[in-house]
Amino acid sequence: MYIIKLWILEKKNCNEIYNKIKEESVTIVISKEKIRALLKVLRICISHYIKDTYIIENISIRNEYAYYAVDESDFIKLNGNILWVIGIINTHNKNLRLEVSYTRNADIIKKIIKTHIQTGNIIISDGWSGYHWLDQPFSGYIHSTHNHAAGDFGLGLDSTSHIESVWNQLKYYIKSLYNIIPSEDFILYLGEAEFRRNINSLENDKKLSELFSILNYIRDIEINNLYSIDKLYELTEK
Repeated sequence: MYIIKLWILEKKNCNEIYNKIKEESVTIVISKEKIRALLKVLRICISHYIKDTYIIENISIRNEYAYYAVDESDFIKLNGNILWVIGIINTHNKNLRLEVSYTRNADIIKKIIKTHIQTGNIIISDGWSGYHWLDQPFSGYIHSTHNHAAGDFGLGLDSTSHIESVWNQLKYYIKSLYNIIPSEDFILYLGEAEFRRNINSLENDKKLSELFSILNYIRDIEINNLYSIDKLYELTEK
């Protein structure tokens, strides 16, 4: 429990947790390898839960449509290929959803949008061709496009800035905590960053409650049935 608190509340990495335990505790004896293994299990649980259950919920404010800003960013190269992160943010409540893909074409963007956003809502994007299908009469969505080349990012809820600002925040967060953006197990670190960002405004007891609700969910799944890292990538690429 102490290690989990240091990780989730104080945002400490493996080395920092190990050093703090060594300095403060005479009752806890644990190696860096065991701490590292525990943190990896926590990331796997979070990533599994996100893939299994977490869909950004539609909200209505005074019977208006909900706005969702969508964008994509290249984070790292994996196996010699650019790995894209496609992000969706509800501009009302700031809930964030991240997916990974080796492509950012219309088919993959359509799949991700249709998975996570109910039809009838407003999709905010830049002018990338992968979003042009949203302008079709029967796409099921209202599309608000902003031409960044012309300096148009939108205003208020109808702005791509909500998702554009996320990329620098995520890269800074991962780098500041782990020194680099790790290519190995990248999807697990991304799941951790998504989870942390979505609980960031909560009080500490609520943050722990969110994490333990995930662990309770995972408890009923046999360890061999947890998604492998390859499977987590595959679920997006299908």
